[in-house]
Amino acid sequence: MGWVRWEKSYGGFNNDIGKSIIQLADSGFVIAGYTNSFGAGGYDMLVVRTDKAGTLIWQKTFGGLDWDFANAVKTTPLGDSLIIVGSTYSFGYGKMDGYIVKTDLNGIFQWQKHMVVQKTMSLNLLFLLTTTNMLLQVQLKVWVM
Repeated sequence: MGWVRWEKSYGGFNNDIGKSIIQLADSGFVIAGYTNSFGAGGYDMLVVRTDKAGTLIWQKTFGGLDWDFANAVKTTPLGDSLIIVGSTYSFGYGKMDGYIVKTDLNGIFQWQKHMVVQKTMSLNLLFLLTTTNMLLQVQLKVWVM
């Protein structure tokens, strides 16, 4: 059993949920989840970057006017960008679709994609990336409505 080295809170005054955390090469951390404390819509993806002591470096939100959630975060193979996956109600058919956002390590937005399906889909896992292309291995939650 380990011991607590530090404990911090991030986000705002409403609901702020961390779903995934990774440690970077510089020993800092990236936390991905969702918030309704701030952002563009009801809930938005929340990505938080800290140093190794948990001191906030930046926090960003991504999403549209409806609900958007992050479920997992990973660095690209070169370690120079972040890929955040989750779900969106803001883009697509208006039901929950898969959502992918890429940023640099400073949280600067590079691109976003949504996976439009006629059933509800959420991306939960992202774990297979190569240096020449990006291959996503995902676990899908599918609900028939």
